[in-house]
Amino acid sequence: MALTEQQRQDGTRELVRRMFVELNATANFSHDQLKAAFDAADDWADANATSYNNSLPVPFRTTASQSQKGFLLAILCLKRAGLI
Repeated sequence: MALTEQQRQDGTRELVRRMFVELNATANFSHDQLKAAFDAADDWADANATSYNNSLPVPFRTTASQSQKGFLLAILCLKRAGLI
């Protein structure tokens, strides 16, 4: 389920804090551009949630919670990005 507008705003602020404050990265785009990207990623996740769930092995798919499935994807993405 897609995030609410408030959750999207909070998530964008958290992304700014972690990406640019904690990781000391340089922002090459505006806050509005980052918010639009955050919104687009949330829309994509919502549109592809069924596909992601169906790609998981049946034993995990049928026993893992939505939070566990989300955590799996989050760790995978962080690993692929070289952040963990």
